[in-house]
Amino acid sequence: MALDEPRDSDEVLNDDGLTFLVDSQLFAIAKPIRIDFETTEKGGEFTISSTIVENHCSIAEHPGACYASCSI
Repeated sequence: MALDEPRDSDEVLNDDGLTFLVDSQLFAIAKPIRIDFETTEKGGEFTISSTIVENHCSIAEHPGACYASCSI
């Protein structure tokens, strides 16, 4: 997760006053995506979950669609 400016290849999603940008190719294989904020012993953190594991995303199948933040 990072702060960024929209690109032509992004899906732009608005929810409760927040704007999220997701690469369209990644969004096609990962949706639905759920973003939560959780308070833990170490402080607060965002958690991101999706069906990307269920869709068997691989870098070979979708070049450029999976980034370092993907857990496969």
